Amino acid sequence: MKSRKLSRKRRRVTIVSAAAASVVAGVALVPNWSAGAAVTNDPTVDAATKATFQKLADAVFTDRTQALVDDSSAGKHGSKHHRLTSGFSGKVRLSGTQSREENTALTQLRGRKAVLAKLGEKYSGARTNVTLDATQVKGRQAKVAVTETTTLTYRKIRGNEPKTTGFQAHHELTFQADSKGNWQLTGIHGTDDGVAVNQVRKPPVVPKPPAPPSTKAPTATPATKAPSSIPTTKAPSPVPTTKAPSSIPTTKAPSPVPTTKAPSPVPTTKAPTTAPVPSTTAPVPSTTAPVPSTTAPAPVPSTTAPTVANSGNPPAATRSATTTNPPAAPKNFSASGYDYKAMADYAAKHWSNYNKDYPSFDGAGAGGDCTNFVSQALKAGGWKHVPGYVYDHTKWFGNSEIQSHSFIGVNEFSWFALSSQRVTGLANVYQMDVGDVLQVDFNRDGSKDHTMIVSYRSPQGVPYLSYHSTNTYNRSVASIIASYPNAYYYAYRT
Repeated sequence: MKSRKLSRKRRRVTIVSAAAASVVAGVALVPNWSAGAAVTNDPTVDAATKATFQKLADAVFTDRTQALVDDSSAGKHGSKHHRLTSGFSGKVRLSGTQSREENTALTQLRGRKAVLAKLGEKYSGARTNVTLDATQVKGRQAKVAVTETTTLTYRKIRGNEPKTTGFQAHHELTFQADSKGNWQLTGIHGTDDGVAVNQVRKPPVVPKPPAPPSTKAPTATPATKAPSSIPTTKAPSPVPTTKAPSSIPTTKAPSPVPTTKAPSPVPTTKAPTTAPVPSTTAPVPSTTAPVPSTTAPAPVPSTTAPTVANSGNPPAATRSATTTNPPAAPKNFSASGYDYKAMADYAAKHWSNYNKDYPSFDGAGAGGDCTNFVSQALKAGGWKHVPGYVYDHTKWFGNSEIQSHSFIGVNEFSWFALSSQRVTGLANVYQMDVGDVLQVDFNRDGSKDHTMIVSYRSPQGVPYLSYHSTNTYNRSVASIIASYPNAYYYAYRT
């Protein structure tokens, strides 16, 4: 059956009649939800609203931090912390779901405080400040980027604790506007590849490599004449530049092998005079992995460094115990020739103020800056470059333009440090001292996820760690373990 066309005149009459009917009906052409609403269009975010976003974010993270503070001395009429987010209502506030999530977070953090108290650690005060970095509005949703800076003051229980511990963390907050234009905080997402003391989300993890790389030289016909210096090729990601350092001469790369001699697994203590050669096929360390589980078998500690296999495959680290009061393992600060005070001073200076002589690997997809930061501190204390291919785990180097995978990668650092015998494994994490390194495998899959360096050790035997991603200074190993009790830990004597 064919449809019947209306004449232009009849169409006009029909439209006018329909419009008149809608006026009589009153609401026929008006969206139902807007009949009593104050805002029908997408709301705008003015300066005052942005300021309120920042204040609510400040309240959220202040509440979380204060949940860790010891208030046992406040007394019946003392100054216990009152939840700041409860004071927000109306135009900007927590959503019901987010309010319940914050309740859960605070309960978890109070439990962490109780665990720390049993280990002899308490905080007497805290200060949190949140700055608004950016606001992006799309329709009825706003994404707000903020930076949290928190300082916690150690309560003097043993008497030799550091004065404070501090960290900087970056977060993205999601706000959703309702039909009246009121904004509700519906989500909080940490954007750092790291761990903060008041963090309640699970940390990011590195997937286990499918197969460990070998240090054997590639098989191919070598050049007939050895090059006068190690040539360079285009650097693979995550190396931030393809240009070799300007102070080091470069030559045209012979194909396919740049040198006739296989790289040696034995490091040199002499500073490099030739440019390390990047590879174009090396795998790039990843920072994403499945969610950690919650159970862990007891570690089998060892105090000896594993030997390097003849095949050139990287050595495996031995896990360290986390029990308190282990047997003493005093560090000889003069035997190695390294300056451990310089390492600690570097950590103190650059834990939040990044050294511009090195690239940063913070940010989405960059992999995290934790191992890069620790390598910088070790280099400041006397660790020397071992030049070569970027993917060769027996090589170690880093500057503003090029870095070996062992300089910036968590697992690759362990492989180099052990194979070069610059470190030995410690049986227990509480045996660490200034300049020693701690790595963590959060989900216990055999792939390490985070690297930290000891910046202070109390006379009572508690190591305090500094690290990037999240930028943190002088956090106790007890606090780390209290936050991640089921992780695997690897302690190295440098």
